[in-house]
Amino acid sequence: MIIERYERPVDFTAPALSSPIFQELDWILDDPKLFALFCHDLKQHYKTSRAGRRPIPAEVTYRMTFLRRRKQ
Repeated sequence: MIIERYERPVDFTAPALSSPIFQELDWILDDPKLFALFCHDLKQHYKTSRAGRRPIPAEVTYRMTFLRRRKQ
């Protein structure tokens, strides 16, 4: 089972990003088409299992992967 995102409260407001790198990444990664492509690719390599830990949402994996590549 793939979780796309954490559920956020209705009144949730994201804090301002202080780093220009984070601002640039946030602007790029908010593209829904890019996120859909990432989820599609992730689902091809994902095993479905009910045992073990709860899965990490795809959005977290997505953002951490791009951040790791950006910062090298």
